[in-house]
Amino acid sequence: MKNILALLAFLTLSGPSLFAQYTLKETNGRPIAEVKYENLIGDANLHPQMKNARVRFKNGKNAVMPVNIDLISKTAFFSGEKNEKLGFVDQVISIEFLDSLPGQPSIKLYHIDGDYFHVLAEGKISLYKKVWKDIWQEREYNAASVSKTVVDKSAYFILNPTNTLVPVKNNKSFITALPDQKQKLEQYVKTEKINFKTDADLKKVIDYYNTL
Repeated sequence: MKNILALLAFLTLSGPSLFAQYTLKETNGRPIAEVKYENLIGDANLHPQMKNARVRFKNGKNAVMPVNIDLISKTAFFSGEKNEKLGFVDQVISIEFLDSLPGQPSIKLYHIDGDYFHVLAEGKISLYKKVWKDIWQEREYNAASVSKTVVDKSAYFILNPTNTLVPVKNNKSFITALPDQKQKLEQYVKTEKINFKTDADLKKVIDYYNTL
């Protein structure tokens, strides 16, 4: 984990010019065992359909192509010539989904130890949101079948200057994770009426901290 986090910090400072872009072919993919979610209510994937994304690999290459992520099995995939799902052979460092709509930001995720972390803010302190999905199973009284519903799950982490991911669950733990600016942050939270319940509010706190 420590080596991966150090690499992510290096990537944040280096920017996209570090990576050489290449065209991904089927030979760069491996077949994925088809996961069948029978009678599932909801979508296992991050997006309803494939979306154009920039994929960065540990070997220093990157590719721009349609990609999606199954957040239940935590598997990123692209399509082969016969529309079969193919996983990546090379180790993925990050996936940045590119939005063609004017004014809409891209969605960037880091791949760390098998999990995907949505990048909400980056700087001397970064804010990551781990995203995944679970299946909630429930059998109603006297029912013959079990209902299966997709549940979105998330957890927030701060990447501090020592390249350590610190989990934050509420406003108290959020401020505690940044003790060097505790008083200023508490005043900012009060003035801006931050409720710590939205990504936008959490990003505002980190963005403010990075100006101090």
